[in-house]
Amino acid sequence: MFLKFLKKITGQNSSAGSKHTAQKETVTYSISGMHCSSCAMSIDGALEDIAGVQSATTSYPKSTTAVTFNSKLISSEVLQNAIKNLGYTAKVTKK
Repeated sequence: MFLKFLKKITGQNSSAGSKHTAQKETVTYSISGMHCSSCAMSIDGALEDIAGVQSATTSYPKSTTAVTFNSKLISSEVLQNAIKNLGYTAKVTKK
């Protein structure tokens, strides 16, 4: 049941047609302004609440965030702005 729900909200439902097929992309950002591991968890939580984001993994020691998302639903610029709105600086390091 959960898998069916997940496919529906990510546009992977077989009845949705090919124009709604997920286009998975992973972008890594260099993050500045984090002070502790709670900062990293806040970034992950905020990004994962955005429709189209499949996962976010932020490392406080490495000062990076890797985000996997459906690029047909959201852009890397929107994700970067979401990080900035939390009070951190984000710069794309790897697409």
